[in-house]
Amino acid sequence: MSGASLNFRRAGNGYMEIKPVWISINDSLPTETGHYLVYRNTDIYGCKIRIGFWSHNEWNCDDTMNRKVTHWMPLPIPPMIGN
Repeated sequence: MSGASLNFRRAGNGYMEIKPVWISINDSLPTETGHYLVYRNTDIYGCKIRIGFWSHNEWNCDDTMNRKVTHWMPLPIPPMIGN
């Protein structure tokens, strides 16, 4: 989680809750190639939050959002599926 910021707090059930924080592209960019949640300041197809791919110092996705990304965060850990 390079550059990521997390908030920890005690949930009502006694478990520790981890809450990711949006990271401004002005503060930090990912150091590892991969998929991330991204927020953009324009609304394309009715969705400002999307999954973007960070590679070679740019954001890539299924549309032309590269210049519009303002914040990012690591993807959450997938749920554990039973046997």
